[in-house]
Amino acid sequence: MFLFLLSQTLAFSQVDSLKQRQLLLKKQKKDSPDYIVVNGKKFKSLNNWLNGGIGTCTKLSYGKNSVPIGIGYNFHIKQQYFKIGYLRSEVSGAFGNLTGDYLSAVHFCYGVRSENTNSHFAYFAGISKSKGLKTDTSSYSTIGVYSEIQLVKKIVYDVGIGATAFIDFNPDYPIVGVRIDLFFSNAYRGKVND
Repeated sequence: MFLFLLSQTLAFSQVDSLKQRQLLLKKQKKDSPDYIVVNGKKFKSLNNWLNGGIGTCTKLSYGKNSVPIGIGYNFHIKQQYFKIGYLRSEVSGAFGNLTGDYLSAVHFCYGVRSENTNSHFAYFAGISKSKGLKTDTSSYSTIGVYSEIQLVKKIVYDVGIGATAFIDFNPDYPIVGVRIDLFFSNAYRGKVND
């Protein structure tokens, strides 16, 4: 009887010890970031990035073409992606020349992302706060909807160049366009030996 009780006690302690080790391994895996190794360098697989560039856009209400600039900070909370960005419909207006009609907008969006070692794809949609001039004397301030698609060819894992198609749809200055963007992520975490 004594040997039976002793063997059961040892068996239960081993089960508890095994469960504790499994929980510890699960916690360590959850707490440590996932890495991708490319050419002997470590890159964090879940990362934030900046994109920005210059392109062409059209005002939907009457077909005015212009040269826009845009920049965005794309970030994640857990595995959910968000973007905060700025779009200006006229490059010249970004440097102080505020004549004619233009759009100046900030946007906050939710998105999805897919990437591998060679390319990056992201889609975002959200709200925008736009202001600007309809004419030299008439201004506006409005809320709209913003959406963009990013397609990037990576030069290295965390740097690339690509196209961003966008639309800012609002009642006063709706525009659609495309930009050539640079892409910079914060994925680099050092060499494999570090």
